[in-house]
Amino acid sequence: MKLKWNLLFLITLSIAGCSLAEDITPPPALATAQAAPMQQDAAPSQPESVAESEAPTELTPPETAPSLFNGASIYMDSCEPCHGAQGMGDGSMSGNLDVVIPALGDLAFAREKKPLEWYGVVTEGRMQNFMPPFSSLSDGQRWDVVAYALSLSYPPATRQSGEDLYAAFCSACHGELGVGGENGPALDTRAGYAERSLAAMIEVIQNGVGEMPALGESLSEEEQVVLAAYVQSLATTEHGDMVGQPVDTVSALPAGTIRGSVVNGTSNAPLPDSLEVSVVALEDNLPVFEQSQPVDENGNFVFGGLEMVPGRIYGALVEYQGVVYYSVGGHLLDEVPSLELPLTIYETTADESSLIVDRLHFIFDFSIEGLVEVSELWLISAEGDRTVVQADGLNAIPITLPEGFTNLRFDDSVAAELFTLTDQGFLIHEPIRPDVPLEVVVTFSLPYARSLSFNQPLGLPVEAVVLLAENDAPVISGVGVEDLGELDMGGMILRNYAMDSLEAGEQVALTLRGAHPLAQSNVSSSNLIIGLGVLGAVLVGTGVFLRNWRRRAETQGVGSNISDPGPSRGDLLIAIAALDDAYEAGELDQQSYEQRRAGLKAQILERKPDDD
Repeated sequence: MKLKWNLLFLITLSIAGCSLAEDITPPPALATAQAAPMQQDAAPSQPESVAESEAPTELTPPETAPSLFNGASIYMDSCEPCHGAQGMGDGSMSGNLDVVIPALGDLAFAREKKPLEWYGVVTEGRMQNFMPPFSSLSDGQRWDVVAYALSLSYPPATRQSGEDLYAAFCSACHGELGVGGENGPALDTRAGYAERSLAAMIEVIQNGVGEMPALGESLSEEEQVVLAAYVQSLATTEHGDMVGQPVDTVSALPAGTIRGSVVNGTSNAPLPDSLEVSVVALEDNLPVFEQSQPVDENGNFVFGGLEMVPGRIYGALVEYQGVVYYSVGGHLLDEVPSLELPLTIYETTADESSLIVDRLHFIFDFSIEGLVEVSELWLISAEGDRTVVQADGLNAIPITLPEGFTNLRFDDSVAAELFTLTDQGFLIHEPIRPDVPLEVVVTFSLPYARSLSFNQPLGLPVEAVVLLAENDAPVISGVGVEDLGELDMGGMILRNYAMDSLEAGEQVALTLRGAHPLAQSNVSSSNLIIGLGVLGAVLVGTGVFLRNWRRRAETQGVGSNISDPGPSRGDLLIAIAALDDAYEAGELDQQSYEQRRAGLKAQILERKPDDD
């Protein structure tokens, strides 16, 4: 069975790289290579700086004051790998790109930029320069990260010196913290903040405007910059102690803090009353911490004083209408002592017509003589903005398998509780969310001599079908099946096939012809495995974490020291698929993704088939 496991590891890994449509710059697209022939590489794009882009006319100022506190966490998670901790374009992934990364922290570069321009870049992206749109962030979160990115260029003296200069030259007319006065307008307005560059404010300070006197003779050039930066910061945060924070904002944040907000992702649906958020934590795949509190009237929550334990993974959960929604996960570390964990809930619907299979993978494994082991990986989501679940909180979505299947099993003991076996296949009971696809991994056996007619009816529409087998396996053919030739996946040469999208009611109709390549696979597992990171870090952002947390917390109790044999190979498989989906959805930065990938390699190698 080694071949099947290793193929699934590689296939689920490939899911992450199929798009640049989310928040981070992914690696080369393996899934795209599976689903369609490789196209010629496009010529490298020429560097384009943020300055060369114009703010879209449709973009508007922030609805609430941007928060440097929140922006710091978002920046470190999503921007630092390319732009660097200080915004100088020297992040760990910068060397992998053939474009010039703008130095956001360079004052000479940043002083000319309007915040609205940078907001436009964060919102729309610069795909030609491998800068994707941050579509998974809310409008407020995008403004938060823009505010923090701009603050990276503030002179170190901004916080104290800027405050002193403002008190001496500005507060008498413009009021404390720029709220406005009888003789001067407010300086903390969000509209003014969005449209004013640092250079424009420096010019006003130098030359004056209206009744405001010129201060060019009274202040040095450095003092003018410091004062302008401080004035710009007045509109960026509601936290007084964060005003004018210099480039070491992250280290100045309160230690052990998790904050976020709950929003309703269903159009025109209000945020319900009496929501309660729980922050939970795992160590070594065991629940060790849980704390709950109600959200405020705006859906906000803050948990403070949390322990920063190396290897501990924190996540946030909220239950609404019988469905549990969860955040991405993360570590609380000395260098990142706070986390922003937003949560999105949805109204529910019993209408299953919105369900769609984003991708369906088949692996045909001939490592047992006389049989073909078929492993299927389903990624099922709900189109629209509602979670599909029946009134009792459970679904009963039928999946039909080919006639003659035997030895049906799910590759994770916890996941198996989410399904019911039937004579035709199985039923899926989990709610299907619009934002996080449900991963289903199932394996079954079919008899094989010299040929096989494989027919699997589909009750749901399928966007893409990928078929993989060893290169010396029987040839696969059928209506709509395209042989894409050999595919090198992690040093393993596979035969790669693809099918067009299929409608509900159609079937995957295949013919396999050729001699059985006998029982023994000659591919070394060390040549196939690509490790995928700390399991707990994966599970926090996935349904697997949610299910494991709830099951283990119920049976063992939070903080229990009951021995756990560790994740099974099935746990690892589901976790890998979840990690890849989280990466594709922009919930993980590339550096963290690759580190976690490397971290799981040892766990995978240590697990033997008889350990499960």
